[in-house]
Order: sequence, then structure tokens, then C-alpha cells
Amino acid sequence: MSLDTRFDGLEKANERLEKENRSIKEDLKELIKAYKSTKEDLRELGKGNEKLEKANERLEKANERLEKANKSTQENLRELGKVNERLEKANERLEKANERLEKENKSTKEDLKKLGKADENLKADIIRMRQSQERLEAQNEKQEEEIQGLRRDLVKEKDLRDEISDSLRQLTVMIIPLHLRVLLDTTRQQILRDMKVESWEDLRGERNAYDLAHWLHSTLPQQSAIAHLPSLGTFTFLCLYNNVRREGNLAAHSATPTQIKEAVQTKPLDSTDRKCLREMFIYAFKDSDI
Repeated sequence: MSLDTRFDGLEKANERLEKENRSIKEDLKELIKAYKSTKEDLRELGKGNEKLEKANERLEKANERLEKANKSTQENLRELGKVNERLEKANERLEKANERLEKENKSTKEDLKKLGKADENLKADIIRMRQSQERLEAQNEKQEEEIQGLRRDLVKEKDLRDEISDSLRQLTVMIIPLHLRVLLDTTRQQILRDMKVESWEDLRGERNAYDLAHWLHSTLPQQSAIAHLPSLGTFTFLCLYNNVRREGNLAAHSATPTQIKEAVQTKPLDSTDRKCLREMFIYAFKDSDI
């Protein structure tokens, strides 16, 4: 698996962890809201109990006042008896109401116990979620460290590639003169084959470079039916001891046609060297795609 693939995999894993972390945070918010709502309900139940106790106190005080009124007046015994009966019935109702309130109070206490347990469970859930969040954060940190390590490795690999590319470019610049020298020699060999001569010295004879160039330019078309013959200037360039040969003589070397073509294409497009080298390449290799 390449460093790029591992890096992508770690990035995706990191994104999934961040999504899970956000989801846990949302769950924590909902639990805290539920916890606050539970506390509000407990406060409301406490207020209800206080109201009931106050009502009981008021009823007891009213009962005391009635008893005092019954003792203070004999004339109104019947009325007071009737009132007393009504009060007793009311008291019975109050007692029943009180019993109901006591039952409700018991039920409220049980609910409070349940809410307390629920509160403890909520706290435990919050603690577990926080621990899970801490683990996820630790995993995120570890993943981030691995990602940083991979990034450093990628930077090193890029630097190494850049160094290799620079070395290749320098090597190419060094090899170019050799390729062009090979093109000169290959062109001469092609002329020898077309003229059916063994060596360049035999072909030249007593002629100087300029005479040889003129002679080849006029004689070679008669010896070979070639579509792309070099010009007189190119023949002159080939026959003279030119800069291309001088640079190539520093290190004789063999090259493929593709390498030679690339070497020719490094010369300025409108230069005489480029024109002559191009014509020689077409003539020597029978390839005009240059």
C-alpha cells in the first residue's frame, strides 16, 4: 500500500471519529437538558407538599376556633351542633383528603427515589460518555500524529524525487552532445552506404570540406532516390569540424533514434544547428517526424 493510500485511509478514519465525537456531544446536551427538567419537576412536587401542609394547618386552626365558639355560647348549641356536624363531616372529608395527600406524598417520595436513581444513572452515563470522548480524543491525537508522520514522509519523498529529477536533467544535459555526435556519425555512415564507399576518407579523397559538401549535394541525388536529402548548408555543416562534433568528441557514445531526436529538439528552433541536425536525422533514420 502506498503512502498516499495510507494517508487517505487515515484522513477518512479521522473524519469518522470526528463525526462520532460530535454525536456524543449532542447526546450529552440532551442528557443535561433531561437532568435539568427532572430537577424542575422535583421542585414543583416540593412546593405542592408545602401547600398541603399549610392547608392542614389552616384547617386545624379553624377547628380550634369552632370549639372555642361552641364553649362560649350555650344558646347556639343546636346551631353549633349542626355546624359541628358539618364541621365533622368536613373534617372527615379533610381526613380523607389528608389520607389521599399522604398517599400522594408517599407516591411522590417513591417518584423522588426513582428520579434520584435516574439522576445517578444519568451521571453514570455522562461519566461513561466523557470517558468515551477522552478515548476518542486520544485516538484522534494518535491518528493526527500518524498523519503528520506520513506528511513528513511524503515531503521527504518529494524532496528525493526532486533531487532525482535534477540529477536526470543534469545527466540529460551531459548526454545531449553525445547524442548529437552520434547523429553526425550516423549521417556520414548513411552517406557512405548510399555512395557505396567504405570510409569517409575514401569519400573525401583530395577534396576540402567545402568541395566535398558541394560534390555530395550534386552527386548524392544521382546515387540514391531519397525524398529528403540534406541541403548544401547541411552538407557543409556535416563536412566541417563543427561545434557539435567538438562537443561530442569529449565522449563517444551510442544512442537510440529517440534519444537523438530529443537531443536535436534541445537546440533553438530557428538556429542553423537545429535545421542541419534535423535534415541529417531525417536522412539518416528515414524519419521526418522531428
